[in-house]
Amino acid sequence: IILIILKKEEAKMKLKELDAILRIYETNFRVLHWNSVGIDFNDSHKEITTEYYEMVSGTIDKIAEMLCMLGENPCNYLEAIKIAMNNGEHKYVVVKSTEKYDRPAIVELSNMMLMDICQLLSDCIEEVQEPINAGIKSELESILFDYTIQARYINARRLQN
Repeated sequence: IILIILKKEEAKMKLKELDAILRIYETNFRVLHWNSVGIDFNDSHKEITTEYYEMVSGTIDKIAEMLCMLGENPCNYLEAIKIAMNNGEHKYVVVKSTEKYDRPAIVELSNMMLMDICQLLSDCIEEVQEPINAGIKSELESILFDYTIQARYINARRLQN
């Protein structure tokens, strides 16, 4: 029973971390959106960054609902920052609001964030093993698939165009 309780808590902690990082990355994509420059401005400003902050926003809603189903509250912005800063294992991307970003920089930063999200989703999937959470696991796998497509295919091709 203690092992089951620990697994539940690990799953909640992983989902909470994912929730926190998604909130930070949504803001990162918005900063990239506002600070886009260069010859490919329209593509970077209107398509790449808008697509990603809208995608992340939808994911935040799904993860928040999962947390609520597990009896855990989604985090606010202060909690998100605290969670990200307390994690010594991984350094997450923080986009500087004082800089301007051209398309190659936006694609590179987007890729780093997409890969982080994929890793966090994968970590959550490993922790959500109980049969009662099969729906949550399935939804996480579906979300992971969507982000994997972005990271491995769509975003990767953006540098070739």
